[in-house]
Amino acid sequence: MFDYADPEGDLTRIAQADASGLVLAGQSAMRLERQAGARKILAATALARQTYAQVMELCDGLNVAELPQKAALREVALRFEVPVTTAGRWISLGGMLDGLPRVRSAFVEGVLSEHKARIVAEALVSLDDEADLAEAVEVALGLAATAITGSGLREELEKLLISLDPAGAAERRREFEKQQDVRIRKECHGQSTIDAMVPVRDAVVLEDRIAGLVSGLCPGDPRLPGQRRVAALTALVRGEGRLVCGCGDPGCPTTVRPDVGTDRDGDPDTGPDADTDTDADAVTDAGSVVASTELVVVPVRAVVEVVVDAPTLAGVVGEMVPFIPGYGVIDPDLARMIAADGTWQGLYREARLDRASGVVVAQGVRKGRTRRAGTVAPGHLVAAGRLVVRSRPPNVAEIEHLSPIDPCGHGGLVVPPPGALVYQPGEPLRREVVLTDRRCRAPYCDRVAEGCQLDHVVPFDHVDPRSGGWTIAENLIPLCVPCHQFKHVGIWVPTLYPGRIVVWRNVVTGEVLVTVP
Repeated sequence: MFDYADPEGDLTRIAQADASGLVLAGQSAMRLERQAGARKILAATALARQTYAQVMELCDGLNVAELPQKAALREVALRFEVPVTTAGRWISLGGMLDGLPRVRSAFVEGVLSEHKARIVAEALVSLDDEADLAEAVEVALGLAATAITGSGLREELEKLLISLDPAGAAERRREFEKQQDVRIRKECHGQSTIDAMVPVRDAVVLEDRIAGLVSGLCPGDPRLPGQRRVAALTALVRGEGRLVCGCGDPGCPTTVRPDVGTDRDGDPDTGPDADTDTDADAVTDAGSVVASTELVVVPVRAVVEVVVDAPTLAGVVGEMVPFIPGYGVIDPDLARMIAADGTWQGLYREARLDRASGVVVAQGVRKGRTRRAGTVAPGHLVAAGRLVVRSRPPNVAEIEHLSPIDPCGHGGLVVPPPGALVYQPGEPLRREVVLTDRRCRAPYCDRVAEGCQLDHVVPFDHVDPRSGGWTIAENLIPLCVPCHQFKHVGIWVPTLYPGRIVVWRNVVTGEVLVTVP
């Protein structure tokens, strides 16, 4: 569509094009933009190397006060008319891509944007083992081909690196801790900005304390949400421990309880002394338990919530990379450190068989009893041997050969399990979906699943619930409110595949976008 030599003509063509023409033209232009950007960065890197060599020769081969590096950096900045910091980022990326030829090729071809190419390069540059590097490159390019955001891609690659080398991940974390800092900079109109890098445990505690203070304000408080959070932070810094409501009503009924942490799992029955369930080997209803192996640590009346499997908690290599809901993955050592001083509760993933037919009639997550800090995980939950998780995203090209879990939205089940014919998912089912998917499942969205709504992929039939999509994990995905609303517009329709792959198809063009958990 675009001529590029005729700007006014291109504007006219944009104004006259239909939707399909605009999409094709925009996609083509975006690819050309990426290709041009890649060549710009590689050209800048080559110029920097030539300048470095020239200055080294002038200095008789001596790297005096790092003059060759500084000269190379400034030469690129001046020739390309960009700040020195931008030139440095270009040169750094170009250098990292030297050791990642497949990633560099994808960048030059326009498959990867500069942003995603940098994320991949920064994640993989630390890998020394050739086999691990080859695997990581395959995973990275597979992930980048899905409808994933940059932050989602970074987290998935971090998860892969932790699984490949847990000890190395812990060492990198300890090294990165040296960058912890608090900076305050001046803004306009009597304001300042505070930037802080703090341990995730402290960040979650701070977030909870701020939310707790803000929740104690009555609806009549005139401040905007952001202003309320700033007031709460200021109160905590001053050691006040409470936030005065700004409604001005002498009879304001607000009561603040700053010393009570948030019950992040939302269960009213999980106080410090609660013991409302049995161990994983107990059967609470008819049927046979055929799988009960996963342990999830959920603090009770605690602030930091860690999801980790039983082997990892017990100090051996487990089958999953631990993560903190709302934050992301962490290395196993940090998970054990956080869990060591927190009350925890097991969630057991189970499938139940009908004894007569052998058909799976119920699946889900069931709570175990709460346990005190330092309690050893039950022996029957700890797997023997070395089990190492690997992030295995699907090959997007092969997804078209897969079949959906169940076009009817019944998950392949014959008999609806308890709660399947009720529209609103129960808390255990919601917990299972949220902890499994972790993010909004719409394309290019990474809102955390904890704040999402659960959507029935195959719509629930309120008149005849048995014939519509059931309220089961195999028919539910988390969608944030904007994505949920857009889904119901009907332009893009999701289908759930094995492995909780979600394929979104445009009903007009047939275009496909893929998201993975």
